Amino acid sequence: MISPEELHEKMERLYPKAVRAYLEGDATFFPYRMRVDLAPPKSIPDAIREIDALRSGSKEYVGHGYSIRWQERRSRTLGQNAFPDEVTVETMDDLLRALGKVRWWQRLLKAVDTLRQRHPKLQSWIISNWQRLVGCEDRVDVLLDVVDHLLQHPRPNCFVRELPIAMSTKWVAEHEAMLSQWLDIVLPPSSIDVTAGSRDFARRYGFRSVSEHIRIRFLDRTVQLQAGFPCSELSLPLEILQSMPIDGARLIFVENKVNWLTLPEIPKGVAFGGLGRGIAQLFSVPWIAQSPLLYWGDIDVEGLEILAMVRSEWPHIASILMDDATLESHRAFATAGTGRICPIPVELHASEAAAMRKCMDRNLRVEQEHIPQSTLLDALNRFDWNDR
Repeated sequence: MISPEELHEKMERLYPKAVRAYLEGDATFFPYRMRVDLAPPKSIPDAIREIDALRSGSKEYVGHGYSIRWQERRSRTLGQNAFPDEVTVETMDDLLRALGKVRWWQRLLKAVDTLRQRHPKLQSWIISNWQRLVGCEDRVDVLLDVVDHLLQHPRPNCFVRELPIAMSTKWVAEHEAMLSQWLDIVLPPSSIDVTAGSRDFARRYGFRSVSEHIRIRFLDRTVQLQAGFPCSELSLPLEILQSMPIDGARLIFVENKVNWLTLPEIPKGVAFGGLGRGIAQLFSVPWIAQSPLLYWGDIDVEGLEILAMVRSEWPHIASILMDDATLESHRAFATAGTGRICPIPVELHASEAAAMRKCMDRNLRVEQEHIPQSTLLDALNRFDWNDR
């Protein structure tokens, strides 16, 4: 026979269904019949104890929660007695009080009513996403002020923190995902840049944002002076880099910042570093594709995936120290990888693909920082830029 504790767990699982039914206006959801085991134990003492426990935890005794329908019947072992025949939760109030959610429910209803009144288009969102309101019910009104402002002033070309709304300047950032869903429903298509993903909140809805800076190191002072820069290490906004070709340079892309900082001098060399998967930003820089290119990253599944991604955009890019021979000769430095398993990208060369297969099969990773500088210098000295 089910216990009151087990019934409480069932009511916890029932709660989201009940909320959704309420939000959909389903008046038939309650009373809700619980599917439970009500067969009493064969032992008379156990049966008496379990039936009494079930009765003492019911609405009949505590004033809320589950209700029991009793049926008089004769049992071979227990004789003529009233046995529990059905367990129901009669009302939403019974469920809320049993779970201690009355106050939260009141706050949720207030938030839902505000959303419905101010923007009826959000009704379908409310039904599917009401859990996202948990913990921010008191902010719904002011977050809707953001929606209203963008309706009246589409694509405002200001920083999010400059919005003329009485609110913490951090609230938009804290609730970007939810706001983005609201804005996609409420705003006209002309106010949304659909080429920007939901994670690029600023560009998607017309706010200004801090430009991403790309780290550059000149590995040849002659190239640095020809490009007109007073220092060998700098960072530039992507849009500046797009319009500023570095003519005649040999471009090296390094996954990690430390290795970018320790690259040696290389004739005509210019290095971009610390980008990881962010290297995809550089695909929009047209002059890079016309330059000799070299890539160096970690020997692991993710590092080789990045190499494959880059080569799909720049097919002529070469790699160093990302092959099977380097993996084997540096096994002493290998650590555990992420355990990721994926198809071998077709863009990888045979030795790179072999390294990736071993990384997956044995869950290995050799980080760039563990490659000795002497090994790097030897690889760079042997690398033939003329083939690029």
